[in-house]
Amino acid sequence: MDAIGPYVDVLLPSIGIFFIFWFVYRAVLKADRGEREAYREAREEYLAAHPEVHSATKMGDADGGPDKEGRAPSVPE
Repeated sequence: MDAIGPYVDVLLPSIGIFFIFWFVYRAVLKADRGEREAYREAREEYLAAHPEVHSATKMGDADGGPDKEGRAPSVPE
């Protein structure tokens, strides 16, 4: 039993740090997933309430980026 003790003493802090990192990283990914889902739902509700904006977004990139010619999508007035 005395032969295992030093190895446990050396490896235990590293394993503890690994699990702390894993829990934090998992929480960040879950929060990001929830934020993306909330943004998608809010965008769908907005586009359902404002069909004129929906037709304008079909012309450009779905994320509001430049279209195929490199121009920014026009903003409806």
